[in-house]
Order: sequence, then structure tokens, then C-alpha cells
Amino acid sequence: MAKGSFFRQLRIGILLLLLAAVALDVGLQRLRTHDWSASERVALYPIATGHSPVAARYVQNLDEKAFKEIETYFAAQAGRYGIENPLPIDLKLRNEIHELPPEPPVDAGFVATAWWSLRLRYWAWRVTRDDPGPDTRIRLFLVYHDPATQPELPHSLGLRELLAGVSHLFASRQQQSLNNIVIAHELMHTLGASDKYDEQSNLPIYPHGYAEPGRKPLYPQRAAEIMGGRIAISESSAEMPANLRATLVGEKTASEIAWQP
Repeated sequence: MAKGSFFRQLRIGILLLLLAAVALDVGLQRLRTHDWSASERVALYPIATGHSPVAARYVQNLDEKAFKEIETYFAAQAGRYGIENPLPIDLKLRNEIHELPPEPPVDAGFVATAWWSLRLRYWAWRVTRDDPGPDTRIRLFLVYHDPATQPELPHSLGLRELLAGVSHLFASRQQQSLNNIVIAHELMHTLGASDKYDEQSNLPIYPHGYAEPGRKPLYPQRAAEIMGGRIAISESSAEMPANLRATLVGEKTASEIAWQP
């Protein structure tokens, strides 16, 4: 066996062991995450991008009232599935972080993705280890961008394996409702929900990506399924919901996050 090949396989083996240890730790935490008899505490860490004074001011003026809509939404949707907890999701705004998370790899191969996942986990631990806030298992990092200089946002993500997510958002009060949709969507990922839209077209996938898959006529839909992302207007067109009130949690998503069998 060539020396280079041996060391490459050794690195992969070590990486697999690290991932297995992480998976075991997160798996044990996830058992508690899906116990909806208690509120799931979620820490929100805002980050202002670059040297943008607009994003910096926006982050400095943030308060928990900006995210109350998300708590209300989860309570209403959980109630539809018989969850009696009046506050299933308890959001806590934490201190601003002055460092961006590591960017996902362009190469989506296993080794690159796994290594990035470990880097993100370490980064999340490092930047929050001195946080005196209450115990939380889920951490969402809210990265705010100036819409005047960055009209298109990077892709947000939520990782069930890390119980963490990164949401790219606009530093604009006019965009707060849309920001909250993104935050709720990525939070759902950390709870175990899967995407229900086509990655190429961004169209919701029938039936699980539709809010009302049994509606007759099927189009136009009146709301978006939260993991489908958009309201299906026809088979080939869809539009963004204006706010969380124009979305709902479908049955498959509810099953994935243990709101129903």
C-alpha cells in the first residue's frame, strides 16, 4: 500500500471515530429534544457581517420581541397535533458574536463535509463556551447582512446532527417576518425535519411539501408547508409566504419532530 494512501485512510478512520463519538453524544441529547412535555430552549446568537454599520446597528437593537412570533407559531402548530405544552419552543436571545462560522465546503464530498461539520461544532462550542445564559441544547446563529450591499443571501442551514443552525438574514425591520420564516425553517431542521422542496426549482414537492395536499382544486394553495418553503400557485410556480401565519406544519414534518406517531 502506498504511504500516501495509508495516511489518507488513517485520517478518514480518525474522522469516522470522531463523528461516531459526536453522533452518540447528540443522539442522547436528541432523546430529550423530542420530549415535548417540557419547553425546548433555543439560544439565538446574532452576528453582524463584515464591517457593515447597518448590520451592526441592527444587531445592537435586537430584542426578544423580534422573535416572539416564532414562539407563538410553534405553540399554535404544536397544538394542532395535540401537544398541550403552551411554550414548546422557548427562544432566548444571547450575546452578540463577533466571528463568522466556517463556510460550508464547495466540495460536497464525504470527507470535506464531515471535516466542516466537526469544525462548525468546535466553532460553536468555542464562541459560546463563556455564555452565562441558561442551559440550551439547540443553538442558532443569526448572521445579519445589509440588504443594500448584499441583496442575495447565502444558503442557511440547520443540522440535526449538531443541534445547531446558521440562518442568513437581512438586517432590516421590514424583513423581520421573512427572517422569522428562515429561522423557524432551520430550527425545524435541528429538530429532525427534512426539506420538502426541489433543490433545483425551489418548488414544493407534492404531497408533503404542500400545506393542503388534499385541497380541491389543488391550486392555488392558500399557505406554505414550513419545510416546503413556498406556496404552490400552480404545478410550475410558487411564491414566498409573507409571514409565518401563511405557513403550517404538515403531517410528515410533524411526524419527523415527534409531534405525532
